[in-house]
Amino acid sequence: LRGDWRAWSARANNTLRWTRDTRVQYDEVRTGVDLTWQPSWVWALNLNASHSDTRFLDTGRETSTAEVRLGGSWTTGSGWWGNGHVAYRTLDDTELLPETLAEGRLQVRRSWPNLDLSISCGVGERTRGQITTDSADISARVSRQFR
Repeated sequence: LRGDWRAWSARANNTLRWTRDTRVQYDEVRTGVDLTWQPSWVWALNLNASHSDTRFLDTGRETSTAEVRLGGSWTTGSGWWGNGHVAYRTLDDTELLPETLAEGRLQVRRSWPNLDLSISCGVGERTRGQITTDSADISARVSRQFR
């Protein structure tokens, strides 16, 4: 299912899967939604959400995942470009500890005829059961093209 309305576009999908194999048997439902607002060619915002439920018939195991992501991008037309996102994911499984992940990332890039500069940074927090892990990174890259 999809639609486009001037600066807005939307997509939705749903998948039902029944797998019967000699090694594994499961039923799965996956749903996804994408919404984009692009008022001009210069910038855009995106919202993506998805969910899945899986039930393993042979073991009784059940798994559920969900994700929401908000992102955006922009360009100046004169060599500057950037994008970023924040996201939140969950995993619930009858055989594993519950897990969540929250993250954010920003990237800025500048291009000249023979040189590219890219700087990115990100932060995240992952929780599995009672254990939480925080992460952060920053990177810079300069590349020169020889023609």
